[in-house]
Amino acid sequence: MVRNLTSGLLGALGYTVFVCDSPATAITLLKTERLAPDLLLTDVVMPSMTGPELRDHLIETMPTLKTVLMSGYTSHSAIRRALADTAVRFIQKPFTKQELEQAIRELLG
Repeated sequence: MVRNLTSGLLGALGYTVFVCDSPATAITLLKTERLAPDLLLTDVVMPSMTGPELRDHLIETMPTLKTVLMSGYTSHSAIRRALADTAVRFIQKPFTKQELEQAIRELLG
């Protein structure tokens, strides 16, 4: 539900959105379709890997990838480590359209 709502918000803001249901799906999609996104928006806590781990995997081939992490857990250790990178922003769930837009604009300009 959050994924669909968020992708709708991003579409309304004029962004092209590729929605994936898991980190593995995202990795496969980006590789097989040879996509080069400007931004990764991912939850921090996921079943198979954390959002920061997904980002680490993707920046091996996309070193300029900007990332917005979202979570309801503000004390997760993965968040603190990831925020040391200037190409990463964090938004806490639940968030507003304006908060999401601001985080993206801070990264993409």
